[in-house]
Amino acid sequence: METTTEIISDGAYLFPDRQWVRRKTKTFESELEAEKMPGRVWEEVQIGYEAYLREYDTDEEPGPWEVEARDQSPGGWFRREGSLLLDAHLLMNVERLPTEEINGIRCLRYEGKVDMDELFERSYPETAIEAMDPEEREALDKEREWFGLYDMTIELWIGKDDYLLPRFKYYGYNPYSSSSQLSNPSGSQYSITDTVIIEFHGYNEPIEIEPPV
Repeated sequence: METTTEIISDGAYLFPDRQWVRRKTKTFESELEAEKMPGRVWEEVQIGYEAYLREYDTDEEPGPWEVEARDQSPGGWFRREGSLLLDAHLLMNVERLPTEEINGIRCLRYEGKVDMDELFERSYPETAIEAMDPEEREALDKEREWFGLYDMTIELWIGKDDYLLPRFKYYGYNPYSSSSQLSNPSGSQYSITDTVIIEFHGYNEPIEIEPPV
């Protein structure tokens, strides 16, 4: 049985450390089930190291805001640690695709594979590995093997006139849903398929993101 998780998000980012996100998630096994399922909706406002979160009920009525501390301030998709910028710098075998118009913007298109070996090295710095005990290093070896099985492709749309990014697409596939399955090949096996499409708009337009409470 194939299980699908669908995530639809809206958001805004205000430099340097203000971000708003509203996300709806569904996990289903058929399109018919997806149509009937209301999904889970939550909203988050983060300013600096303080986040405000609330969840919506099935009628999409918002619950109370809760406040929690975060280890890092938001940086949007374009921060140094952000997956968009990180993965874009790891592309190899890049190909130029036919131009396309996105929301009235003429775009150059590029597609490339993510260098998974390099991604692993950036995800697990050598200094962190040296501090691990033998058991942790053994688990990390399986994680490295799992990374190597991942096929990741990124497609970028870049405005021909302003060189801004109106769309980003990520596709990933791994025959194993986690590295733990490699340690127990006789157990239940699940694959993982990811597809993420992000559209950006309103660059440099004035916005306000304030604490909700």
